[in-house]
Amino acid sequence: MKPTPTQIEHALRILDSAVKYDPSTLEAARAICARATPGTVASQQDDVGGDELAFHSASGQKVTRRVATNLFNMVAPKDNWKNPIDATVLIYDESTLSNLVTAIQFFTGSVATVSKLGSCKYHILAAGYYATIGA
Repeated sequence: MKPTPTQIEHALRILDSAVKYDPSTLEAARAICARATPGTVASQQDDVGGDELAFHSASGQKVTRRVATNLFNMVAPKDNWKNPIDATVLIYDESTLSNLVTAIQFFTGSVATVSKLGSCKYHILAAGYYATIGA
């Protein structure tokens, strides 16, 4: 059974916390995140985009426009998606992070800078669409 976005977010906060949890709690949190599909936390946003191919992941898997949109919505500025990106996100696995960076480039043309803040917390910066096209 796939975990809910709330369960995933709670698990990510446990894994990223400075609090020392017991091993069984940490293992349960890792298991929840392992069952999550890329973009699950972001899927709380409006589900837009289609099932057509947006890009291939670094591992060669097809990433649909729907998944790419959900990933991008994790970091897109709420006032205007074309503005510069400055966001902090919780992401458990490297493939989702890689797909997020690729989604940013897919939608804005800008290259994201990623700084790791914790075990699964990242700060994402990107110039955004307007800066990329010179507007």
